[in-house]
Amino acid sequence: MADYATLLRDHVTLTCRSVDRMFFQAYVPRLQSVGMVCQFLRWQRRYPIPSSAAFGKIGEAYVTEVHKFAKANGIPVRYFAKGEKKEEVARPYIDAAAAAGTSRVALIGIAQEKAVTWRSWPAKGQRGAGHPHMEWGRQMAFVNHFYFYVWDAEWGPAFWKTNAYAPFPVWIYLNGHAWAKRQLAKAGIGFTELDNGFASCEDPALLQRLCDRLGPGAVTSFFWRWQDRLPSPFTPGGPARRHPPASAREITPAHIAAFRLALTPASFNNTIHRLRTLVRQDDELPAETRRDICAGRLPRRPVPKIRAYTEQERQQILTAARADIRKARDRIHGARERQQGGRLLTRSLTAPLMASFWPE
Repeated sequence: MADYATLLRDHVTLTCRSVDRMFFQAYVPRLQSVGMVCQFLRWQRRYPIPSSAAFGKIGEAYVTEVHKFAKANGIPVRYFAKGEKKEEVARPYIDAAAAAGTSRVALIGIAQEKAVTWRSWPAKGQRGAGHPHMEWGRQMAFVNHFYFYVWDAEWGPAFWKTNAYAPFPVWIYLNGHAWAKRQLAKAGIGFTELDNGFASCEDPALLQRLCDRLGPGAVTSFFWRWQDRLPSPFTPGGPARRHPPASAREITPAHIAAFRLALTPASFNNTIHRLRTLVRQDDELPAETRRDICAGRLPRRPVPKIRAYTEQERQQILTAARADIRKARDRIHGARERQQGGRLLTRSLTAPLMASFWPE
């Protein structure tokens, strides 16, 4: 049966397989168990009684360091309100940093969010003792998180997120399409960009080669570059700062397919109706019209139940049709190929990344 590949095959202007969004979490292995937490506080930070109060002092010093870093570098600090769209707030600052053309922190955002933290309390019968034995456990708490929105010369816009509470995790967001745009710009290749993708490119073959080249090395270099520049709760050169391994929380493969559809207002209603009918496979269509659609031909007589849509209804239809077009791309490229490619791509990025960050 004909599908979108039949209707749109002559309108594809650009195709490209790439990695889209990537979300990583970095953590400190020496702060993942009670025994190693106590060793870290007692022997590396020299606290006589390892407790969460000691972590509190480390966190307060880190918060102070963040604000000093912002003031010294002229970086604006913004407290996000509950429900506020952080990306929309940060976008003007990132655009300004991109216009400057140098890697820099564009904005530091602060938001209260839920996190898992280490907490300690005196063991039973130890309260009031001169050197009490402490019990440890992980608890959920609403704490301030710091969003470092950066513009990187290699990656474009990205953000680095952390908080001032043990075990001091780090979350990193990167975008493979933004990385490819930066590589094209440095190579002097013209392209028309979308918000998250490409509409056209002067050298599609080079674009695909660049996307194929993206690997763990680029991610690793980004991590260490900003790890050295941003404030950290750990002492410079300390083992916790030298060995933060990372795990891939989410890697999204993408297959870009740019279409050029020359639709006049007169043909808009009929085209949208036919495209949506294909996905839903409306059985109420006349047999002759259904055969024409299945064969990829325009119907020889108007599709029934067509009426003029208002501009508001037209926008609603377009919004709903986007989901249908995504289904069409899956049909074009094959669900099996897409799933296998996504798994292989995820493994190829994650395994070397873990090996690069894991301490020996």
